[in-house]
Amino acid sequence: MNGGNCLNDVKKFICQCPADFGGETCSRRCARTYEVAIVLDISGSGDVGRVVDWNINLARQIVLGLPIRPGRLSLGVVTFGNGSRVSFYLNTYNSKDDILNALSFRLATGPNGLQSALQMLTTDFFTSARGSSGSVPKVAVVITSSDTPSDYSGIVQAATAARNANIEIYAVSLGDGPNVAMVNAIASNSTANHVYTGSQTSDIGTIAGNLLTILCQ
Repeated sequence: MNGGNCLNDVKKFICQCPADFGGETCSRRCARTYEVAIVLDISGSGDVGRVVDWNINLARQIVLGLPIRPGRLSLGVVTFGNGSRVSFYLNTYNSKDDILNALSFRLATGPNGLQSALQMLTTDFFTSARGSSGSVPKVAVVITSSDTPSDYSGIVQAATAARNANIEIYAVSLGDGPNVAMVNAIASNSTANHVYTGSQTSDIGTIAGNLLTILCQ
């Protein structure tokens, strides 16, 4: 669709889309230029395997929907669980296929590392050495489980610092009993455009579609 070049074999189906188009079959027009960080919870908290699989699935759907290519849109991932780490930076991979292959993680059980993951956005991730140009909009999509710390004041402080550094934050909480107050406090705007929650598998596609619609406006 829309001039995409698609590969369909036993192991995978993926399309190389022309400029301004993304999606699994190049059906979504997306003409914006920006830099994206996916901040991904792999902590295994809550309903361990199910929610982490949801988190990764949502991240994959976001990647599939974006027109990733040098000079147009770059994307990297920060994971958190037992602490936090950058899985790959904006300048690590140039192709969507490479990014999708890199979205494979082991569970990292331990203290929630969301605060340090958010701090990394300003201290390490969105820097010139890591591929950030400093001249295009910066976006972070935070995907976390519903099992969050009772005291999340440090997380909110780190999110505030990131927003003050001109990083637009979208916040997603997946699993039973989402901490709506925390994701509202993390996001750049506590509205339906910046805050999303889901408690069942069918919610993931809906959230991904809504997020991509906003990101591609």
